[in-house]
Amino acid sequence: MSETSIEELRMQDSVADQLVTLARTQTVEGADGEFAVLPNGTLKRIGGETQAKSPPEFIIADVKLKTINALHEYVNRFKTTATAIFADVDARHIEAVIDYHDSGRVHAKPVTRDAQGEKVVNYDMDLVPSENTVMLPDRCRHRASVRMSYSEEFEEWDAIEGEWHDQIDFLKFLEQNATDVLSPTPSSLLEMVTDFAAIEDVEFKSSTRLQNGDRELMYRKESVPKGTITIPNELSFNMPIYFGEEPQQFKALFRYRINAGSLSLRIDWHRIKQAKLKGFSAACERLLERTGVYVFAGAIPQERWDGIDPKAAGISGTG
Repeated sequence: MSETSIEELRMQDSVADQLVTLARTQTVEGADGEFAVLPNGTLKRIGGETQAKSPPEFIIADVKLKTINALHEYVNRFKTTATAIFADVDARHIEAVIDYHDSGRVHAKPVTRDAQGEKVVNYDMDLVPSENTVMLPDRCRHRASVRMSYSEEFEEWDAIEGEWHDQIDFLKFLEQNATDVLSPTPSSLLEMVTDFAAIEDVEFKSSTRLQNGDRELMYRKESVPKGTITIPNELSFNMPIYFGEEPQQFKALFRYRINAGSLSLRIDWHRIKQAKLKGFSAACERLLERTGVYVFAGAIPQERWDGIDPKAAGISGTG
């Protein structure tokens, strides 16, 4: 075999070995391009150098925040004269569109004509309104929002609301969460829990409505011919409905049911929709005060654009 043939075979083997090595390696992205990590720990560039990327022309962001305080800080950092905030109370959703449409944002200078005599509208970023002002849509791609989640305290009470509960289970829950209640006082509720614990295995017979609206339940036990215990007609709460918000006061009706001597208890919210609206509105008002950006009540706008083209927007010159 000739020396040339042997050398060619060696080169082919070398290339094959390199291909096998590269196939077994991992790749990493670097500032100067893509590199392969060889078994010996060295880096080998894959392909040519990459060109430096130019900065984006506009911001594309959809930031999800947890509290109103976080949203107002974000808006204050990025807001422009075009920024708008929308609040959907039914969805418990508040969203700021940083790059929303701005009346007078784009100003049209006096119309000129090109070499062919066609009218040309010249645009600049002049914010001074005039009769030649042209309204152009902005991209609506820079957004920040918060979904008003319920507070942990409210969620716990809301989970048991509207359903009948066994006397023992309900009173245990009441004992653990009595501090959320404003009236009756937590100490009064705990005293009621203690009174119930002292009369286990009794048969409830009937009830009497007291002058203050509370109920006096009558029970019978083998060793006690007749006894009574009083339960409140309603509970007044003082706790935040929404996470991160201030406590607010609202009520629940305290219900009871006697069935074959057994007692069941429940609570029903009283005008809770109005209480939620009040808490949501307070959050929006605070957002307006701290950002100076008007909060529109309604559904969140979904339109988004990747660019602004006056012709595509149906805008023509004047003159």
